[in-house]
Amino acid sequence: LVNGEHYILTASHVWHKRLKSSAKVGLTLVEDITHRFMMDTAALEPVADLPTKDTEWGPDLVLLHIPSAYASRISVHKVFYDQRIDGKPAPEKSGGVEVRSLLGAPRELATFVPMHVDLVICNFFVNVDAPFFEHEGYDYVDLNFNVDAPGIPQYFNGVSGGGLWDVTLYYSPETDNKLDWSRTLRGIAFWQFSKIGSNKIVRCHGPK
Repeated sequence: LVNGEHYILTASHVWHKRLKSSAKVGLTLVEDITHRFMMDTAALEPVADLPTKDTEWGPDLVLLHIPSAYASRISVHKVFYDQRIDGKPAPEKSGGVEVRSLLGAPRELATFVPMHVDLVICNFFVNVDAPFFEHEGYDYVDLNFNVDAPGIPQYFNGVSGGGLWDVTLYYSPETDNKLDWSRTLRGIAFWQFSKIGSNKIVRCHGPK
C-alpha cells in the first residue's frame, strides 16, 4: 500500500518472462480451499520497473499497480503491507524472539493437473545474521540452503518475487502482555545460484 494505492511487488523477470504475455494473473487468497481469483493482465500497470539485467546482480524489481476493484476483493482475505503500520520495531524492553524468513511457492513442490494447481507456499526460515552488502549502488543478501535437507527444494523456481521478512514475536505491555508480533519487509528474492555440494544460494535485493 503506497499513498493509498495497491501494488504487487515482485521480481521484474517474473513480470517480463511469465506474467506480461498472459491473459490473466491469478492470486491465492484462501488457504486449503480450492478457489479461483483472476485479474486481467492488461489491467495491471507496471511502475518503478527497473531495467532488468538477467544476471546475479540484477536489478530485478517491479511494482504492479492493482486497480481498486481487484484490490478491494483481495483485501477481504489479505492484508496489504502498509509502511505506516508495518516495519516498526517491537516496543523497547519487550524482549521477544527475532526470526527471518523467505516466502515463496517452489514449482517443484506444486501439483499440476488440468484446470487446477495445488501450490505449496513455503516459509523458509533463514539465518537472521546473514549480512547485507552493496554492489554498484544496490544492496543484497545471500541466503544459503541445504537442498538435501527435508522440505527444501532442489530448485527455487517459483520463489522469485517472494518477500524476505524479519518477524519479532514478543509479549506486548500495551495488550496486557499478550503475544504480539511485528513484521518488516527486508528484501525480494530474484536469483538462484548453481548447487555446490548440498548447498544453494538464493540472492535477494535488500531494503534500500
